[in-house]
Amino acid sequence: MLVATPETRTEQDTKVVEEAIRIIQDHLDREARNRRQILLEPKDLCPMQKAKLVADLQAVFDDPGPGRGSFGDWVRGLWASVRRLF
Repeated sequence: MLVATPETRTEQDTKVVEEAIRIIQDHLDREARNRRQILLEPKDLCPMQKAKLVADLQAVFDDPGPGRGSFGDWVRGLWASVRRLF
């Protein structure tokens, strides 16, 4: 019988980041199709589209999981981890 092991914080962070990237890409791809363009960057989105994107991202980050801090705490921790890489 296999027993599921709890995910580590790194695995959870990776999944959240991957979900956030997927959401961003989905928004950009959808708007690129609407404008019949091949590629869009976040700066190309109108204010309403940017607001929708941020709302979708907030939904991902607002549920950091059991035993984890707030969205702001998570972002600050993630930013500190990224900065250590460079």
